[in-house]
Amino acid sequence: MKCGVAENKTFTRLNMNDSAYIDFLRWCLHPAGNIPASTSTINWQELLAFAKKQTIVGIYWQGIQRLGDIPNKPSEDDVMDWMGAYTKIVRRNVKTDDAVAKLTKIMRGNGIAFFVFKGQTVASYYPSPEMRTSGDVDFYVFKKDWARAKSLLEKDVTLTDDHSGQHWEFTKDGIPFEMHYHTAVFASGSRQRYWDELIDCYFDDILDHVEINGVEVPTLPPTLNAIYLFVHIYHHFLKEGIALRQFIDWMMFFEAKHKDIVLPGLTAKLDKLGLLSAFKAFGAVLTEVLGMDAACFPYSLTESDKRYVDKIMTIVLRYGNFGKYGRKEQQGGWKHSVETGMRAVRHITQFFWLSPSENLLWIPKLICRSLMKNAIRSN
Repeated sequence: MKCGVAENKTFTRLNMNDSAYIDFLRWCLHPAGNIPASTSTINWQELLAFAKKQTIVGIYWQGIQRLGDIPNKPSEDDVMDWMGAYTKIVRRNVKTDDAVAKLTKIMRGNGIAFFVFKGQTVASYYPSPEMRTSGDVDFYVFKKDWARAKSLLEKDVTLTDDHSGQHWEFTKDGIPFEMHYHTAVFASGSRQRYWDELIDCYFDDILDHVEINGVEVPTLPPTLNAIYLFVHIYHHFLKEGIALRQFIDWMMFFEAKHKDIVLPGLTAKLDKLGLLSAFKAFGAVLTEVLGMDAACFPYSLTESDKRYVDKIMTIVLRYGNFGKYGRKEQQGGWKHSVETGMRAVRHITQFFWLSPSENLLWIPKLICRSLMKNAIRSN
């Protein structure tokens, strides 16, 4: 069941273009009421570049098609460019959905316990799943079946360890896959063990399921999924940056599944992970920026929770999808790693008090990881 639409809210540190883009995005996500007046100032080609940077082309295109007759209507050339970009997203989603369905059949047919997370499973919570820009297929194989799953897949594909401490990679029919032995990596060893134990508790009988191409695909149960989707955002945000698409994924999940979340269990787990303050601060982006009804979020947000919204959005808008923008060094190598490392140090310092005990351990861990990756590249 969907929540209602939040009242219009604003935040402060935006230039005129970004403010108009966010106003219009809120309307595209929750098309109730009048089209925002600031839409009259939008340059549609510049908005397309912004949408690509934030990987939300499909969401904007859905809104553009509902505009009707307005003074600043996109030109025919604008429409063709937007339609071309959207068509690529739809085609990619068709291929990725097919890949997820095939993977599920293979795993189930061989009795392998697994689940798919984020990606296409989250797309199923969107009003139109094809509007979400798809990425790779992330799936977790339970420890008892890991070796068997690896052997099975190696008969058909080449598995590569990416040395992230999380997964092995392979490509099948043009779709990249990540087979995870960790769904998330924490700086604290005790928190890592706690998280891994949580994940390994959820076998198929208590996993949630979403339907993709007529196949029931296992995914994380709602309470744990609420945490995981946040952890994915938060860790990428601290390390390099994150796009609006991941926040919208989290919002779509809450709008679809908020009534299935067990609040005492959610709070206990977030406390154990040291992430309750960060969860609330980032949740404020959903209500204050993206227009989600506050009733969809598990907690009542205070002004203290909301004080980070401007700082979070400044980074999101500057660096875009997984921090790929706003860089001096675009190519991989030691200079790229150093730039990423310095960015991570800035972010961890700036948001230190949202998760102090975890952040205290992140800096040395990230330095070690960066050195290891560069050593691997040089060999």
